[in-house]
Amino acid sequence: MQLRLFLGAYWGPHKEPLEACAAQLAEFYAKLSKCDPTLSRWYALGRSKGDALRRSADVTSSEYWVKRLRSDEPNKGSGYGIGVWNGQDGSAACASSVSCGSYSRVLVNSVVINLPDVLQAMSKVHVPTKILEVVARSWNPQWAGVISKQASDLRSFNARRPFVDWMIYLSDELLPVVPKLKPPARCERIADLGTLIVVQPEPTDPTNRGHLQNIERVQTALEKVWAVADDE
Repeated sequence: MQLRLFLGAYWGPHKEPLEACAAQLAEFYAKLSKCDPTLSRWYALGRSKGDALRRSADVTSSEYWVKRLRSDEPNKGSGYGIGVWNGQDGSAACASSVSCGSYSRVLVNSVVINLPDVLQAMSKVHVPTKILEVVARSWNPQWAGVISKQASDLRSFNARRPFVDWMIYLSDELLPVVPKLKPPARCERIADLGTLIVVQPEPTDPTNRGHLQNIERVQTALEKVWAVADDE
């Protein structure tokens, strides 16, 4: 099955001024561009492909983001939202969106990256882990994950709740104790922020029973940690 992978990161209300959001965006895209060549060049969205390709985005410049965000002043409490595209087609195509600075109780702040299909190749599977760490360090989300669109459709994805699929990051606030996991799952600590869990080396296929069992084992380990935390 050709999976359609996306990285989603989510956090609650966090009011920030425009300039702070612009600086975070510039720092984030500077780090993201070093993860893989498919993420090194970006374009503002346009009315058509040709229109977008004329809108080269200087994503590592905070001045660019200040101008961009000022052109789309938010409604009260809704923060700022932007979208960019890497200008490529086929297996290298990638789109990214960020919503930040929202302090509404209704909305969530988020980063969503529709990952290029080429990152499913075994020679590239380490790249989503790097991207997930960059997102965690740049935005300090409550949780984030690398998830297939197929799995999100089949298993009732909700951005307000951690969703275990191929990879999941949980902040120390949500996961104060690192669970004990059996292979093929593994954990990586992101110092002073949280824990990144990789369920298995390759992307999880939501129609593969073995892959689903790996997901269930990680979910069960997390639930045990949360149950203990609730009892204390």
